[in-house]
Order: sequence, then C-alpha cells, then structure tokens
Amino acid sequence: MSIVVVALLAMIAWVAVGCGGSSGEGRAIALLLPNDEATSYTNMTRDRPEFESEVADLCGGCQVIYRNAQGSAARQQKQAEEAIARGAVVLVVNPVNTEKASEIVQNANVHQVPVVAYNSLIYNARLDYYVDTEDAAIGKAQAAFLAEKLKEMGKPHGPLAALTLSRSGPVNTGAHEIFASSGLEVADERDMFSYLLEAPVTKSEREMKQLIKAIGPGGFGGVYAFDDKAAEGAIKAMKSAGIDPAERPTTGAGAMIPALQRILAGEQAMTVYEANQEVTDATAELAVELAEGDEVSPSEFNSELANGFRDVPGIVLKPTAVTKGNIKKTMIDSGFVDPVQLCTGDYAKYCKELGIEPA
Repeated sequence: MSIVVVALLAMIAWVAVGCGGSSGEGRAIALLLPNDEATSYTNMTRDRPEFESEVADLCGGCQVIYRNAQGSAARQQKQAEEAIARGAVVLVVNPVNTEKASEIVQNANVHQVPVVAYNSLIYNARLDYYVDTEDAAIGKAQAAFLAEKLKEMGKPHGPLAALTLSRSGPVNTGAHEIFASSGLEVADERDMFSYLLEAPVTKSEREMKQLIKAIGPGGFGGVYAFDDKAAEGAIKAMKSAGIDPAERPTTGAGAMIPALQRILAGEQAMTVYEANQEVTDATAELAVELAEGDEVSPSEFNSELANGFRDVPGIVLKPTAVTKGNIKKTMIDSGFVDPVQLCTGDYAKYCKELGIEPA
C-alpha cells in the first residue's frame, strides 16, 4: 500500500471521529480528570470506568478520550487542546485549577466545542454546563451529625477541633451555618487550603497534632474533618496522643473504603456519600446528548451558579450522611461499594454484625 493511500485512510479515520452522524457514530467525548487518586469531593478511581460504561450504554458509536493531568493545570490545558485536535465534540473537565481552566473553556469556545464542568465549577469563562454535588450540603450534613451526636454525649456545645478546606469555601460555610444555629463552638480551626499540594493524610495528622498541643487533649469533644483523608490524619494524631477516637466523633466525606472500614470499627463516626455515581452518570448522559447534537432541555437543570462570567446551568445532586447504622443500605444495597472490598481482614466481623455478607 502506498504512503499516499495510508495517509488518505488516516485522514478519513480522523474526520470520521470528528464528524460522526446524528446517531452518535464515531463521536468523541473527552474526559479530562485532574489526577488518578480519590481526593476531596470525588472518588476519581471510579469516575473513569463509570463514565465510560454509561457512555457506552447510551451511545454505542461514541468513544471516550480519557486523559489525566496528574495535578498539572498546564498539562490539562494541553490535553484539552489535543482532544479537540483529535475530534472531540464535547469536553468533560474536572479542573485541576478552577481559575486556570477558564483557558480550556475559552479555547473550546473558539472551536465551538461545549464544555461540561464535572465536580467543580470553572470560573470566569463562557462555561456551558456543570454537574456536581451540592457542596454546602456536605458541610451541613457533617455539622448536623456532630450537633446531634455531641448532644447525645452531653456535650451540646462541643467544642470542636476543625480541619477545613478554605474557610470561605461552600463546604465550610455550610458547616458553620449549622454550628451557629445549633450552638456548637469551635475551639480551634486549621485551614487545609494547601491540602492537595502535599500528602493529605500526613498534613492532616501534622495539623491535628499541633491543634491538640494548642488546646490540650481534653480541649475538644469532636472533630470536624472536611473529608475522609483529613479524618484519617486526625484519627492517627488522636491515637498517637492517647485519645480514643471512638470518644471524639469525627466526620469525613467521600465514602472511601478505608473510611467506611473505620466507621465499621467505630473509629470514624460518619462520612458523606457525595452522590459520586449519580453525578458521573448524569454527566455522561449530558455529554452524550451534546455529542449527538440533541437539544438540551432547560428542564434537565435544577440550578444556576454564577462563575464570574455568566450564570451556568447545572445539575446539582444532594449528598447523603453515612453512619454505621445505615452503611448497609446506603453503600452496599445501592451497589456503590463491593462488600468483598469492604469486609477484609478484621473488618469481616463488623460486616457480619451488620448483615453484610461478601458474595
């Protein structure tokens, strides 16, 4: 076969990817994730397979171009440009940096490629849509649990030790709204703004140790930890200080397997399931609609959020508080967690007590 023929065939294949028919044949959807590790607000280790599976179910002719930025905003921007060059007709972006990702949106606008922000809003750009969990509701669920639990323990005012992610962020704002209305006091609060720039558990443990030193081992009745990794670090610090974490109810968020196991063992009091699977599925459904050129109805959206450029239509889902009392119903019966992964080693006995049986 001549070089010219090979080149022609390659060009035809590239055009087919970028210009598929209305049935979705050959349409490419780019999924751009910030890193390959589960972090705050999302369970990225599950995002890709769930997204690809949902797209395949909805659109047999669609393909997913997956890229991972490994924590680099510059790399993510380059990956977005390459995806468009490869014929992506929709970009789904979970941004490394919510501000810098505006450049991704601006470039996509030039090429008339719609962008769906996934799990985090992108600011200061003509963003098309976003899909997320209601962030303020995460903090409210954590704070409401602490208020009720500490009241039961005879400590209605706490006080609390707090590991937050940005004092002005929506999760922390939601939590403090409940703290104020319930009378819970915060003895000391450490802002984990640089959380994603360091080893999160190590940083959380270090901050919690400093906090315990500042207010004393008896200076707090519970711990507001904004996610499961912050909770893990806080619990490690308490143990090293001779404090029984079962006596200091600690929150989390993310519904990660290690956190669920700590809940089974009584070390972590609760986590928040952030509707990860539902958010991923809703994002995939929206991306397929856009890829197939279908008209997106305004009735599909239940929110609008200002991003500094416009009010962005969004699909926002509610989180669920997960405790030892409802872990079977919320995590196992729903199919979100495989009991084989949860009920390992010493945790098997706790699973058995709750009627959770690995298949």
